[in-house]
Order: sequence, then C-alpha cells, then structure tokens
Amino acid sequence: MTLSTASAPHAMTKKQAVRFITALAHARPDAESELVYASPFELLVAVVLSAQATDKSVNKVTPSLFSAAPDPAAMAHLGRNPSPHTYVVSDSGVQRPET
Repeated sequence: MTLSTASAPHAMTKKQAVRFITALAHARPDAESELVYASPFELLVAVVLSAQATDKSVNKVTPSLFSAAPDPAAMAHLGRNPSPHTYVVSDSGVQRPET
C-alpha cells in the first residue's frame, strides 16, 4: 500500500510558516493558552507534555519540574541523572519510558 503524495504531509518552508503564524495571529489576536508558563522554554515543555495529558494536569506538575529544571541545560541534566523530579511528570499522565 502506498500513500499518494497529495495526502502525505509535508514540511512548510520558512516563508510559509511565517505566513501561517501571521495569519493565525491576525485571526485570533486574543488567543490565550490554559497552560501556565513564564518563559518560551516553559511553554515549549508544557506544550509537549500537554500532547500526552490535560492542560490542567500539566499545570499541576510543571511548577515542581521547572523548579528542578528551569532551563534546557538543567532539563537535559535531569534526563541524564534521574531523581525524584524525573518522575514528577508521571503525575500528569506522562510516563517515563522504560529502558
């Protein structure tokens, strides 16, 4: 079975992405997120977590997570060195993958 190229997803060019984001911003200038965040990094992490859990449950665990890992380097360190905070995201419904 093969997929037709007409239905297959494709990556946007940078120009297309800028046009798309601009159109969204004009269409919904008052759009807000239910996710609680204080920086673009926190928003990115919260969005990734919310793909697997509810925004409400993500908002419950992110204060502790961001306290333990407030930036990308600290988050990477946390991932390499499991601690009690490594498992805090499981409270949101996101489970740590088994190795």
